[in-house]
Amino acid sequence: MVHGHPGGSTALENSSRDPPLSKVYHPSSCKDYRPITLTSLLVKSLEQIIKTHH
Repeated sequence: MVHGHPGGSTALENSSRDPPLSKVYHPSSCKDYRPITLTSLLVKSLEQIIKTHH
């Protein structure tokens, strides 16, 4: 009954969970996502303005 699954699984989960979290909290990733959301919002607002004026 010598199995290292409990400790190994938790270690793997922690190691696998750490990189994505660090990527999410990195300012570089935020800078990458912000322009996309801003541009999409601008495009939507422009489309609404064009529709209302025309």
